Amino acid sequence: MATRYCDHGLYATPVAGGTVPTVAEDGNGAAKTAATMATLVITFTGVPAADGAITIAGVTFTAKASGATGNQFNAVTDATTCATNLKTAINASTSNAVQPVGAIASTAPLRNVVNATSSGGVLTVYTRCSGSEWNSVTESSTLTNATISAQWSGGGDGAWGYLLNMSSLWPTGLGITRYGVLGTTRCYVGSYTFGSDKIICRSGKTITSSGGLPSNYCDFGAWPGASQYKRLVVEMDDGTEWPADGTAPTTQLQINNAYFPSVGWGARSNLYFKSPIYTDGTYGFSIGITSGSYRLAFLTCWGLEIEGVRFFASTQSVVIGSPEGNTPGIESQAILRNCEISSPGGASLVYLINNSYRRNYVTFTNCKFVTTYTSSHPGVIESPANDNGAYVGAWFDSCKFLGFVGASKLFSTGAWSRYNNSVFFRNCDFASLATTGPTLALVSATVEATNVCCAGSSQFGNRDFFVDTFNGYVEWRSNRGFPTLSAKLLDGTTPWSIHIIPTTCADRLSRSNFVETPRIGKINSLADGARTLTVEFVVHDALSFTKCEISIFVDYQSTSGNYEVIDTYDDNGGALTASDAVWSSESGGKVNYVDGVVQSHNKYKFSLTTPKPIATGTEIGIVVRVHKHVSTAVQGIFVDPEIQVA
Repeated sequence: MATRYCDHGLYATPVAGGTVPTVAEDGNGAAKTAATMATLVITFTGVPAADGAITIAGVTFTAKASGATGNQFNAVTDATTCATNLKTAINASTSNAVQPVGAIASTAPLRNVVNATSSGGVLTVYTRCSGSEWNSVTESSTLTNATISAQWSGGGDGAWGYLLNMSSLWPTGLGITRYGVLGTTRCYVGSYTFGSDKIICRSGKTITSSGGLPSNYCDFGAWPGASQYKRLVVEMDDGTEWPADGTAPTTQLQINNAYFPSVGWGARSNLYFKSPIYTDGTYGFSIGITSGSYRLAFLTCWGLEIEGVRFFASTQSVVIGSPEGNTPGIESQAILRNCEISSPGGASLVYLINNSYRRNYVTFTNCKFVTTYTSSHPGVIESPANDNGAYVGAWFDSCKFLGFVGASKLFSTGAWSRYNNSVFFRNCDFASLATTGPTLALVSATVEATNVCCAGSSQFGNRDFFVDTFNGYVEWRSNRGFPTLSAKLLDGTTPWSIHIIPTTCADRLSRSNFVETPRIGKINSLADGARTLTVEFVVHDALSFTKCEISIFVDYQSTSGNYEVIDTYDDNGGALTASDAVWSSESGGKVNYVDGVVQSHNKYKFSLTTPKPIATGTEIGIVVRVHKHVSTAVQGIFVDPEIQVA
């Protein structure tokens, strides 16, 4: 296993071609200190004959009596002129250098890799990107009146000098964010093996863009050609490798001139980027917009894993999402772990992008979504309207949503993809988010409801959950002040209930298409025998529902060992049975719930006797279903999840 090193800003800005350099301009990553240049010396004693040739870093330059173009030089007049003409040809060459053994097999124009100078008839070529690999390179020549008086020598290992370039770089003018460990053009010299090697980057830096960014987005870290089962590890140092930086060094990548989308981490990266989080909660690496009213767009990609990074924007919002594209079958698979996504803005922090047959997956584990927005946030997560068989899957595991005020929402109510969106939450803290839904239940009836679901649950605390589909929304939120009756959580003390909000889209629900609660279970602790089962619920005062609009589905095991089912759906619309059970938040025979304003509900129950005896100690299951839409999202049903068995 090899370790490479990057010390951003270690080297001076590359000099113009033909200028005698004093130090190396980049290294090979093989050491923590600065690299030393390798040099090649060619001495002209006269004018070479036409069509003689010499190689420089694998690129062949041919002598011509006149009219030289490209990788040719005019061999005329005298030794000094010949040296000058060859120098000019080398420093203008965009042919790819054939790099030393062990170098990255990436595109590297010769004039970006070496720098030729001349004095009289002596031509000296210096390595811009230096390392000991050059000392093993031997050039060949068929030139007359010219000799290679000193083959490549003097090259010494040193750290890479660019995590990411923030100004135009090298004679070919590599654009901002296009070169470096995280750039689309990788470091020119040095090697690593996917699956076993890693790069350690020096911290304690502030990296700031010096001008406008390239069009569209900055495509960080494209690592093509690697096996999908192997990845490159890049770590930010915590002061271990460079103790002079202190015990908790931090690096910030500042984007000062950007637009949406502004930043992306490129496709097929196979990259694991890890940054430390210190005991005071400080992140070792941050990336964000520090000026301008722009959004930071961080686009996930294939095989990407990011840990311990803070994403931020100074005035607008941060957008974490999967990339758009039109190539069928292309997948985006990314994991963000122990990261923070923060913004003072009111636009989305997670933007699930997809179209045209792409399959995009992103997982957030133990991440924090933070805002200082002083009004009710319209939606932390947003999904645009895309189609053509696309799929987006997002998972949030043990994440926290912090700083949201008022009636802030988890999901924006904008357009959602009509196909194959799945967003799931496990053990997340929504404490400062007032509303986790409904969202999909409110989407227009003209949008097709195909495999679209948002759901969340917690196995801890008050075991909150929600399920949001195009058919409706079902939830238990312990901090919402739901009316309750008899049901208690596992602590035997905390009361709870289930809230159902059917879709507001007319004609979406029917006998066979409904919104339903999760299965509610109860053990028959009584002896074998026919039992009377009762489920209590309340219905919004504005709804005139019958047994055609609300039904229950019962399953149980009879004493014969068979599983039996009962369906109370009534095609003739039989009236619901009134109840006199006493709920919390009850006044004047109505059960009240504050949703903006007080919403009143009427009390009902389903009570039935099983036609076959229930075996003692077996489980009874009940699902409550709603078959009709409502007018607004405040019109709902509360179910007491305590099945009464008598």
